[in-house]
Amino acid sequence: MGSAAWAGDLDTPSAPTVQNDDIRLLGRLNVNAASRDELLQLPSLDVAAADRIIAARSHGKLTTLSRLELSDEACSRLVIEGPSTLRRIRQLPLEVYSAAPEAASR
Repeated sequence: MGSAAWAGDLDTPSAPTVQNDDIRLLGRLNVNAASRDELLQLPSLDVAAADRIIAARSHGKLTTLSRLELSDEACSRLVIEGPSTLRRIRQLPLEVYSAAPEAASR
């Protein structure tokens, strides 16, 4: 069995601390191909902004985001060309163990 540098800390672990509510956004969403529901998955995009996007693209393909009055964060997650690659990733539960008092004194 291989040993890790922190393996001694696991001899007698204290109760773990669990963090499981951290959601990450990866990639970008194409405003010309995304559905209204997909647009609403962006936390920085509210219902009014999503409706502005839908209304604007009903006149043809969007070529710029500047006229839509979107937040900088929303603009950083949107593209006008190419595939949508946006993914919402929930971090796996992270268990953080504290060293047992006797392990810490070694």
